[in-house]
Amino acid sequence: MAKKTGFRIGEVCRELDLQPYVLRYWETEFPVLQPPPGATTQRSYGEREVEVLRRIKTLLYLWR
Repeated sequence: MAKKTGFRIGEVCRELDLQPYVLRYWETEFPVLQPPPGATTQRSYGEREVEVLRRIKTLLYLWR
């Protein structure tokens, strides 16, 4: 089976137990997560971006 190349925001939210508005906000705060210029409105996250999001969540919610 081929490896999946992109994940929709809903899939990432379920995986990381976050709300979509949180991911959209993080995209404004962390340049590594910003979609490329001219990207479509349907955001797709790659495996690397999901790992970055997981790390951001870990660091931000470490003390909760």
